[in-house]
Amino acid sequence: MSELTPESVREQIAELAVPLREQFEAVEQSVELKQAELAELRTIRAELLRTLRHIDPSFKKPMPKKDLNGGFKAKQVAEETLQRVEVFLRAHDEEFPEGFAASPVSRHPEFEWSQATASAALNVLHDEGRLRLDHKGLGGAKFYKLV
Repeated sequence: MSELTPESVREQIAELAVPLREQFEAVEQSVELKQAELAELRTIRAELLRTLRHIDPSFKKPMPKKDLNGGFKAKQVAEETLQRVEVFLRAHDEEFPEGFAASPVSRHPEFEWSQATASAALNVLHDEGRLRLDHKGLGGAKFYKLV
């Protein structure tokens, strides 16, 4: 058995790193190849688009289909949070005669969540039929009433 010295430990560590370095280099090469392929595909796409627009001026580049909420991923709200927000709304219904909008609700001193959570929760409660859209305010704020 060899003696344990700092130099022998360094050598063992260097030996352990060899396969990892090889894997890293292989991944780096793969990434470079994929990036080159992607750049080539983008160039081809741009040329095709230019040619199509020249040949057929009515051609429009197909856009990806958007979600119902304008292409943005809807914020997820936990069921427990929805229940607690609904309890809050029912308890403070008289304090919001105009209806519930995310901004005024989130500014209430007893409201525990952010404006983003308030907005998402109001949307989900509306989708589930627990709130109805009463009207839209200036700037597009949605005001809901309890059902």
